[in-house]
Amino acid sequence: MTRLASLQRYNLWGRSEGDVDSQIHLSHVPDSSPAIATLEFEHSNRMDSIPPHAEVNLILIYNLVSHVEKLGRLDQYLLPDGTTNPKNGISLKMFGSEFGKASWQVKIVEPEEPGRVWAWTKKKRINQGEGLIGDGKGGHNLRIKKDQLPGEMVWDIQFHAGECPSLVVNTSNPEFYEDLKRSSSFSASLLIPEAVGIILDKVIVQMFDGDYALDTDRESWQYKWIEWVDEKIAVSRPHSLEPGELGDWINWKKETVDKIRSFISQSTKVQQRMRGE
Repeated sequence: MTRLASLQRYNLWGRSEGDVDSQIHLSHVPDSSPAIATLEFEHSNRMDSIPPHAEVNLILIYNLVSHVEKLGRLDQYLLPDGTTNPKNGISLKMFGSEFGKASWQVKIVEPEEPGRVWAWTKKKRINQGEGLIGDGKGGHNLRIKKDQLPGEMVWDIQFHAGECPSLVVNTSNPEFYEDLKRSSSFSASLLIPEAVGIILDKVIVQMFDGDYALDTDRESWQYKWIEWVDEKIAVSRPHSLEPGELGDWINWKKETVDKIRSFISQSTKVQQRMRGE
């Protein structure tokens, strides 16, 4: 479905407020058994324009399991005094131990007009992990999380539609996971540049295969990574995808990785001096 068709579908019954992705957040409650989640809401001009009687539907999907949790009126969560109430105790037990791989989406619907959607969030996986590399704007370009990986694999970079890339550490290596979360650790200093290189390789391949158009879709992870390299790493890049420029893009990736290694090395040396080592 094209973006225009999608917008038309949502607006068949009149005006909608659109995407409220940044105002609704779902998180797994750590150590809960069976697993439960909490859904939190934020006030914004867009959210506060939705009629208070609109109903909140949480859609949970994994493989062949699809569940719609009807959470009631929006004004239970967005209070008129400007405060909010979370929705606690959302059960994830229907997914068993695989709950983290399930995706979720919220749709705020008009109960008196079946089919009308006032606002919605993008589909996201429940286990998005923790932020590892920020985008400089309050979000993240790379997250880290634990999950089961095949065989003796220690870590992997995974890409899922609608999400930033994830550095996934095998659940059999919890100490390695905790070590990587400390950006000053020896493990992080070795692995983060390699992870960045893998991600930029993916960006380059997708651009030259036609799966991503350069400098389009500002919400895509590809755009955000290129922007991050431009603004935070300050490595100049080619501005077209002519066949003869593939080598220039590969050099861009290599220079970015080398510069990140240098940043990490300098940071480590400064910390050692501060400790008197």
